[in-house]
Amino acid sequence: MDQITVRLATPNDLIDLSEMWYENKAIQQQSDTRVTLVAGAKAKWIAEATFWLSNARCSIWVASRSNSLAGYLV
Repeated sequence: MDQITVRLATPNDLIDLSEMWYENKAIQQQSDTRVTLVAGAKAKWIAEATFWLSNARCSIWVASRSNSLAGYLV
């Protein structure tokens, strides 16, 4: 069984994290009309997450397995 590693996110993780976030929201909008993805949603999420990485009051943790991201927590 592969071991899961949990660590703080880096700017290099943000593209993969935005893909995970987008997939989650795409599924969620199918059953919740309050959720609507707009054009450029991934880029906007990356911009916000970049700010979060530099904010001392926020942290992003990532879980990885076999050198690929398996999840995250903000």
